[in-house]
Amino acid sequence: MEDNIFLSAKNSKKYNSIIDETIRRICIEEIPKYNNDEDVIKSVKNKLHQISQSYMTSGFTRELKRLNKGKPVDFKYLITTHSSTAERVSFRDEFYNDIFKVTRDFKSILDLACGLNPIMLGEYLSNKNHELDKYIAEDIHTDLTKFIVSYFGKIKYPIIAYTSDLLIRIPTEPVDLALLLKIVPVLEQQRKNHYRKVIDEINAKYIVVTFPTKTMSGKLVGMLENYKVLFDNFLLSSDYEVVFTKIYSNELMYIISNIR
Repeated sequence: MEDNIFLSAKNSKKYNSIIDETIRRICIEEIPKYNNDEDVIKSVKNKLHQISQSYMTSGFTRELKRLNKGKPVDFKYLITTHSSTAERVSFRDEFYNDIFKVTRDFKSILDLACGLNPIMLGEYLSNKNHELDKYIAEDIHTDLTKFIVSYFGKIKYPIIAYTSDLLIRIPTEPVDLALLLKIVPVLEQQRKNHYRKVIDEINAKYIVVTFPTKTMSGKLVGMLENYKVLFDNFLLSSDYEVVFTKIYSNELMYIISNIR
């Protein structure tokens, strides 16, 4: 049963770039909830859509086809094809300037469930002539890592881009700066409080955690208040110090540091 459901999801054009371990994990989680394969498959595909495909536009697919054919990719346009980076375009410099002021001369970055953020941040760092020893980018999408590797080859920054699932494996390599940009709600959707484990196990001097404050359609539905309560409660029970926090037009940022 599990193999049939896995193959049904994996063979779908919409989800075949998602790594096997994520698809199989979701299959295993959904099978006990339903009495027949059809309902399980429907639920698995719905979960995959929620954590991945809902963030991408058709423009992403078009640029991927260009990349796969060896044609030049419009990277400035590309970041607008993924909602997470598209929503940050209008305040990009302010956002990264604020991180820069706090973390200063960081030389290594870990970008978790990164989406296309490495391309947006890579452009910013390149324009600043910021020296970087290592950028580690992790996501469940093989297509995303293709774009990231291609872009970093263009700007000649060292990149380690790989596919992995944070609900299965949490990276522990020491870095100066770890980024969890709008990923906590996606983790909460799949496993309650798992984000706490992720934050506690990563090994970074500074951790940037952000939350969306509006829906993808731009609606205010209490997200700012709810996520602020969620994360403030976590911080009260942790050993992390908040060194910076700010609300942007559609994103709430915390920069925290481990003071243990």
